[in-house]
Amino acid sequence: MKSQQPCAYCNRTDTKLTKEHLWARSLHQRLQKSRGDKQHSFWLSRLDKVVETEPKLRDVCDVCNNGVLSQLDAYICALWDKYFFRIHERGEFVNFSYNYDLLCRWLLKLCYNSARIHKFDDFVYPPLVPYILNASSPVVEFELFLQIVPPGFLSVSELKEMGLPDDKALRWEPDIHRIGFAQFISNDGRKKILRAIHLRSYSFFLAFFQPGTTKSEINEFLSIFLLQKQEVKHISPRSDFVVLLCDGMDALESFQGSHSKFIAG
Repeated sequence: MKSQQPCAYCNRTDTKLTKEHLWARSLHQRLQKSRGDKQHSFWLSRLDKVVETEPKLRDVCDVCNNGVLSQLDAYICALWDKYFFRIHERGEFVNFSYNYDLLCRWLLKLCYNSARIHKFDDFVYPPLVPYILNASSPVVEFELFLQIVPPGFLSVSELKEMGLPDDKALRWEPDIHRIGFAQFISNDGRKKILRAIHLRSYSFFLAFFQPGTTKSEINEFLSIFLLQKQEVKHISPRSDFVVLLCDGMDALESFQGSHSKFIAG
């Protein structure tokens, strides 16, 4: 049955609306297989609790969902099979190859879906929909960063304070997928909110800029952010390759920081 509600991507009203998963089912199934479990649990910040059913949207037409959005999901699954399935150890180097537009378009699709589910920053993405759909020149300035996160550890004393078995330190692996916000505070006190997308060991950060932001202002932010954030790399549209070192913030710090939305330098 066709709906008069417009598609969130193409704005058409003459096509059937379908369910759009926040996380592509094919990607989530890969995560489950790598973890060896069948758990279906998702953190929903809007409700401030874990839910057993994955959040879904019902405002995407079948043409977009089964066409270009499905193609973007296929690309990220190919990256999973090549890179994201691994949990990296501190000190490892990774030669990460990427198609900038396909990677950014999928990340933006995920952010847009999350924004509509949680009713946060949903105003940011409609101007970027043409870029998501057909790689036309984006009208909103954004920059992409990537960091590989090593496992963290809860010490015996920390476990004891939490009332958990404390005979040995607990290894905390980056074995879940997460999306949310991160607040960056520079050494001089300036603040910026970023979108953070975590695919196991791989943490992506998207920084958006207001219309009219000059190139020099953006370059200044790049310099400050990269200087303060250890082993975070800028993912550039002028390249298709970056060398990453698994170091800096660990998985436990990343998870704890997600609750305070804070990633200080």
